[in-house]
Amino acid sequence: ATINPAKTDHRGGIISSAIMCHDTRGHIWMDEREQKQLGVILDGNVRDDCLVQQRNYRYARLLWEFWKRDVDLFPAEILVRKNGLQTRPHAILFVFDGSMEEIPDGEEETRFYREIVTMTQEKGYMYPQVVLTRIDRVEESLARSSGDTGDLDPELRLRQALDKKIEGVVERLGVARTSVHFIENYHSGTDSTAEGRNVSVDFHALKILTQCCSNADAFMAQSLHGAPRPGTCAVQ
Repeated sequence: ATINPAKTDHRGGIISSAIMCHDTRGHIWMDEREQKQLGVILDGNVRDDCLVQQRNYRYARLLWEFWKRDVDLFPAEILVRKNGLQTRPHAILFVFDGSMEEIPDGEEETRFYREIVTMTQEKGYMYPQVVLTRIDRVEESLARSSGDTGDLDPELRLRQALDKKIEGVVERLGVARTSVHFIENYHSGTDSTAEGRNVSVDFHALKILTQCCSNADAFMAQSLHGAPRPGTCAVQ
């Protein structure tokens, strides 16, 4: 996500600001082309609202293009003329299906994501966030298996199950415990508003957004001053 500065009118009043999110498709591995795509995004070389992929042709009049590898042939229209802090992502989130038995799923997937986390940290993103979705699916699964532990409070069982999943992610990916969050997907229910939004989901989503903004501040401070600084707000 890139947090764009607010724009002002001729009187100096704030008229807009935005958080631009760059989404990728789900990955469990990447070929060389996809690794290059991730690289140009992290380096801030891509315009907003663009599909990032290489073209499959060369311009005959541009002879130097024939010395380029296929993985380096990005269309000029998706690239910025000058990259910098303002064009780079300021915070990174990894999203997993939290209802899976193992997160990430298996040794190969764990190795892949650990390498990606390490790469982002080497580029200055010291606190990438991990979001585990579908907490409601976990709760439903526990309810179906409640016969084995019928005396245990359902809310306590859910907290224990979520803590176990979070600790597993921390161990496998090598991220901080405060960087892993669980969230429920939006669905109809007793706590939903007329628009179908769930107040509890909104609350947890805002907590995650607050953490991401805090880490974005830390990333920008490190980029500007050259010294790492921890996030100013660790939301529990």
